[in-house]
Amino acid sequence: MKNTINHNGIEVINLESIRSSKYEDTVERLGEHSNTCFVCGKRTAQKTFVHYTVEGYLIPADIDETELQFRNLESQGCFPIGSECAKKVGRQFLIEEK
Repeated sequence: MKNTINHNGIEVINLESIRSSKYEDTVERLGEHSNTCFVCGKRTAQKTFVHYTVEGYLIPADIDETELQFRNLESQGCFPIGSECAKKVGRQFLIEEK
């Protein structure tokens, strides 16, 4: 994936490298809700999420808390992402609600 960088041995995505330049305007216009896309700010009905760290990175879906600590990263939790934005991050970064 072209957006990834290596951080302590794992491939991550810096959120700011993919976040829409209109994110803040979109959130201001539409409001921030539990289903606001974390990348573009639009509302989404999707049940897809990304795992975000305090350091500003999206991390692969298969990374658990123990590995995060080992890599000197701290979780901020999971946030919704719309289907179009999900294409930007790639399947390995997506958590699907079942």
